[in-house]
Parts: sequence; structure tokens; C-alpha cells
Amino acid sequence: MNIGHKLRTVRIAKKMEPLDMALKLSISETTYRRYERDESTPTIAVFHKIATIFGVKTSYFLEEDINLILPNLRCSTERTIKEYEQHIETLKQRIIELKTNQGRY
Repeated sequence: MNIGHKLRTVRIAKKMEPLDMALKLSISETTYRRYERDESTPTIAVFHKIATIFGVKTSYFLEEDINLILPNLRCSTERTIKEYEQHIETLKQRIIELKTNQGRY
């Protein structure tokens, strides 16, 4: 479930209209509707206000998205570590070659 869908679901459960939320957040109704359609993302400050209005933790809106990102981040980090390890091995070999060749000159 994406952030916009969660916003809309909670708003409807709380029997509120987009205009109600916009007024409480001091933003335009258009901006709030963009949040619900995932055309725009609220700032952290606005997320905090939304969570307070709805009586939920800010993390409620982000939990699933974070779980989608973490595996990709983990794979990316592991790939980067492997690349650095390979680079280190290449450098070690180059150092050995240079030390070996140093005696020839």
C-alpha cells in the first residue's frame, strides 16, 4: 500500500474530506489531493502534522515503503563492498609488482 493510499484510507475512516485536511495542514486542497494521488510527497513536518491529526505514528505511512527499499539498499551495499574488496586486491597485487620490480632498476 503506497503513502497516498494510506492517507486516503485513514482520512475516509476518520470521516474527513480532503478540504478538511488541507485546512488543518494550512495547504491547498489541490496539494493535499496530490499527496493522496502520490503525485507529490509531504515534507517531514507535514507528515508529522498528518500523523497527529490522524492519531497515528509517522512511521505508519512509511513502513511498507521502507521495507521495499531496505533489500535494495542491502544488495547495493554488498555489491559496493565486493567492488572495494576487489579493488584492494588489485592494489595489493600492484604493490607487490612494484616492490619486485624496484630491485631491477
